[in-house]
Amino acid sequence: MLDGVWGKLRGKGRKGLVILSAVGVKEDGSHELLDWVVAEREDRASYERLLTRLYERGLHEVELVVADEAEGIWQAVETVYPEAKKQVCLWHLERTLLNELRGKEKRHVQERRRAFRDAYRKLLAAREKEEAEKALEGFWKEWGARAPRMSAALLWRKERLFSYLELPYEWKEKVRTNALVENLFRHMRTFLRRYPGYMSRAHADEVVGLYVVGMQIHSQCGRRTPYQLQLNFNTPP
Repeated sequence: MLDGVWGKLRGKGRKGLVILSAVGVKEDGSHELLDWVVAEREDRASYERLLTRLYERGLHEVELVVADEAEGIWQAVETVYPEAKKQVCLWHLERTLLNELRGKEKRHVQERRRAFRDAYRKLLAAREKEEAEKALEGFWKEWGARAPRMSAALLWRKERLFSYLELPYEWKEKVRTNALVENLFRHMRTFLRRYPGYMSRAHADEVVGLYVVGMQIHSQCGRRTPYQLQLNFNTPP
């Protein structure tokens, strides 16, 4: 699973940095942070650097890659892991489709959005790929004419909709979104507010490392991360 977390750089007018992270899920359903890189943008080159690091460290076979809809991610995946199945994050996709679902009359927008969510949830309820594809056919019949832009946006992503259902694991529904990455870093933005911003890419890398160490201690010891780990980290590396 791939995703990015943005943070600011100190100094007026300076652009932020993004922490691109990769979370791996094992056959037993457990997951862990595999690696991360600091980048200036979420593009193909940056994700390719992250994936290449994983490959060089020994991760040579990947069954499924889950990510949002940024095309640069998928280009990088195709370069480093061409045999991997590709799954678009269905949560990110839902937001994208909702943005396409805009009617001329505003008073009907909320009603249409509720109806869309109900229909979209039926797609997610499928347990097998054949069942999901049948549900998708029903979705086209209901929404193809009512919302052509939204339907076209969904059709464009058809090949990445139900790849997770091809997995032989009971927990396969947990990888239909990249929520595991979001959950792993759910406190990251709060943690980063302790700092006025990164001082450099190297500083950003060490700040993230500090966060990861703290979360590991929290997980292993079953107690709150020691406050000392979250104290001042404003000196350059």
